[in-house]
Amino acid sequence: MAKSVTIVTWRGNRVKGSLEALQLEDSQHFSREVVAELRRIRIAKGMSQAGLAKLAGISRTAITMMESGQRNPTLFILHALASVIDVPLSKLIRKAERKGLR
Repeated sequence: MAKSVTIVTWRGNRVKGSLEALQLEDSQHFSREVVAELRRIRIAKGMSQAGLAKLAGISRTAITMMESGQRNPTLFILHALASVIDVPLSKLIRKAERKGLR
């Protein structure tokens, strides 16, 4: 059985649980923030999910699932998406980093 720990999250909340579960939760928050920034830029550039998916060589369903939090993108996918929207990959993760999600 995993040892229970208490950590302070990036939002300053104290959370108790297994270290593995808490790390997974923090990773999922990070992924959601990165995908939210991708979506914001996609919309600002007037690009649809289908258009982005076609140019990146992935399915529209994959984009939909990432934007709805049902799927976490791989680094390879993030790189492809960043290239398509002509934004450095670092810009996609900058907002999450500023929130302390590393």
